[in-house]
Order: sequence, then structure tokens, then C-alpha cells
Amino acid sequence: MLKFKFIKNIIYNYNKILIAYSGGLDSTFLLYNFIIFRKYFNINIRAIYINHKLNFNSNIWINHCKEQCYIWKVPLIIKTINIKKNNIENNARILRYKVIKKNLLINEILLTAHHMDDQCETFFLSLKRGSGSKGLSSIPFKKKFFNTVLIRPLLNYTKNKIKKISKNNFLTWINDSSNLNNKYDRNFLRNKILPLINKRWCYFLKNVNKSINLYSNQEKLLNKLSNNDFKKICLGKNMLNILYLKKINKIYTFYLLKKWIKKKTNYIPSYNIINSIYKEIINPNFNIKPKFIIKNYIIKKYSKNIFIINLLKI
Repeated sequence: MLKFKFIKNIIYNYNKILIAYSGGLDSTFLLYNFIIFRKYFNINIRAIYINHKLNFNSNIWINHCKEQCYIWKVPLIIKTINIKKNNIENNARILRYKVIKKNLLINEILLTAHHMDDQCETFFLSLKRGSGSKGLSSIPFKKKFFNTVLIRPLLNYTKNKIKKISKNNFLTWINDSSNLNNKYDRNFLRNKILPLINKRWCYFLKNVNKSINLYSNQEKLLNKLSNNDFKKICLGKNMLNILYLKKINKIYTFYLLKKWIKKKTNYIPSYNIINSIYKEIINPNFNIKPKFIIKNYIIKKYSKNIFIINLLKI
């Protein structure tokens, strides 16, 4: 069972809960635990299943989820999404969260079943991309999700522990064969790399989790300490003061630029993008008027300021 200390704040602060339920081991374990807690606390639980239509067994999985939710007396929402074939993992996540957003009730929170192994995989993928402390903070326990919050109660649990407890409680779940396809980076890490590391160092997962928490705490601290300077560089709604940025440390400038872009676009820019903006806009060696396109936004210089423009609002 889930330790109460990990979920007591959820139980005490929220009484409407939507659980992302795929029928797999992790989400089954999560849903089962909140079914138990529902007996003792005033919480209303719903589940949502997103059919990605990527597996020919998807209709079988839907029936399994329907039957399980019927037994547990949990209202189940079933939605289907159409995923573009390029960058399947990222597109699936974006579409999935859009659908979930549309189905959330007022004051209802979302729970997902990410666990410690997922956290470690995300950490490695961030290392592969050359991420900084923000990216290496990996999956947060709690984050804003549109007008509500998204919480991951299982981040302190390993996959093995979840499986062991689930078997002891005679839970049944779906095994998705696509998780064995190692052409996806996450599956490659999960099936090939991390088992070798964990066999060599049994404490590896927990120590990676400790490092992630350290990165997360450092990022929170730096974010808090930078607030005054951030206010000074922001001019109006979509402008940055170049003259002020030139006066401060280059590394700190990089951090403030990243913070500004993330705040305006909800996108964490790469080091290369930040470095290019610094070289070509803030500290150029020649007179040019560069512009950078990030998602639906343009970043460009005008006079002594940097502007960010939302192309969808032009």
C-alpha cells in the first residue's frame, strides 16, 4: 500500500481527483490505493483512459479498464486521440494532456502514476540532451496543470516495489508489448541500460533520486533569488532590458533569459539557443537584426530591448 505520508496532503487538500488510468501496472496500483483511501476519506475519484490507437489490442485494454472500474465503482472516461507518426512519444503526451484538460471538472486535480524508475529514465534523457539544473530536476512531484495541479504520488516507489505490492494484493493489469520496442529511447534505457546499472549498483535508483531532489532544490532557490533581478530586466509585458543584461554576469544572464523565455512560451530553450541570443542580440560583434523562432514565438531586438511576439496573436 501507499504510505499515507506520501499522499496525506492530497487527501486533506483536494476532494475531487481524476486519475490517468491505462490499465497497466503503475496506474492500476495508483487507482487501487485511492480506492482504499476513499473508504476512509471524503474524496471523489474518477479515471480517464486515453486510447492512442497505436496497438491492435487497444479495444481489449478498454474493456479491461471498463470492467475494473465497474468492479471498483469508479466513473471512467474513455477518449481517443490521433497521433502523428513523427516523434510519437512527445506528440502522444501533448495530445493526451489536452484531452485530459478538457475533461477535468472545476477544482479537480490530476494524478499520474510516474514512479522512481520513470524519474531515473527522464534524468538520463535530460543528460542526453545536455540539460541544465531545470531539466535534470526531471519529473516534479507537483506542478501547475492549466487551472489545477498535477501530482505524482508514486515518485518514491520503484517499479519492483509497485509490482511486488500489486501481486500481494492480487491486482490484474495489462502488459503493453510496445514497451519492449527499443527503438524508443526511453524503452532502450528501461530494457537495456538501467537493468545493467541496477544489477551492478543496487542503490543506483535511490541515489539518482537524491541527485534529482538536489537539482530541484537548487533550481527553486536560484529562481527565488533571481526574482528581483528578473523584475528589473522585464519592461512591459513582452520586453527585456538589454542594457541591464549587459551589466551582469554572463552565466546569470543565460539563466534570466531562460527564465523569461520559459515564462512567456512554456518552453525551456536549449543552451545553444540562449547562447545565440546572447551573442547576436545582447552582445553582438556587428550590426545585425537577428530573430529567433521558438514554437509560435519570435524573439528579436528593437532599439535597446528584446521583444517576444506571439505569432498566433498577430
